[in-house]
Amino acid sequence: MKGIVSATFFMLRLGGARARRSGTLPTATPIAIIANHQSLLDILHVTLLAHPRAPAFVTRRRYARFIPSVSTAVRLLGCPIVDPERDSAEAIEAIRRGARELPHGLLIFPEGHRSRDGEVGPFHTAGLRAVLTERRMPVYLVVNEGSWHVRRFVDLLFRVHLIDSRSEVIGPWEMPEDPTQVRAFINRSREAIRERLREMRAESGGV
Repeated sequence: MKGIVSATFFMLRLGGARARRSGTLPTATPIAIIANHQSLLDILHVTLLAHPRAPAFVTRRRYARFIPSVSTAVRLLGCPIVDPERDSAEAIEAIRRGARELPHGLLIFPEGHRSRDGEVGPFHTAGLRAVLTERRMPVYLVVNEGSWHVRRFVDLLFRVHLIDSRSEVIGPWEMPEDPTQVRAFINRSREAIRERLREMRAESGGV
């Protein structure tokens, strides 16, 4: 997986893309990773931030079937595949199994979809609550910025020169022991990602 990702970034840089990463996701033992979602590059960044192994990630069934880079990764990592519109209960159970069984942790994008403008959208909490209540493990946040212009797979082919992406790790945080505190924890996670995103944009002179 890391070899595929490194080769992908090499090709993107040849096309004019820029990419930076800061921090480490220690995956020798399981961890939970919460990230905002701007493009397919988010998964690639998390893969290279992780050491020594790449974590699995929650993905929708249609992406696992039809996007080559994603479908390959899904097979390699044993990722939970969900179809919440068709069967929400099974989607939650797949996420629970992933949190319970995957040896190097699990990445989840609580927004559910890639952002159209780079801002952090509302968190869909059911899947994230499943991760946070199924198994106690450290929680890390990843803040992604600069790739929402290429949110679709076709954009990676024709708009590579617009990529100026940056990903940073925040954490570790401890999962709440009290189930009644999970909602507050989720809200705090989203706000921390939003705040760091604002800071990153200010540092780069963005909006």
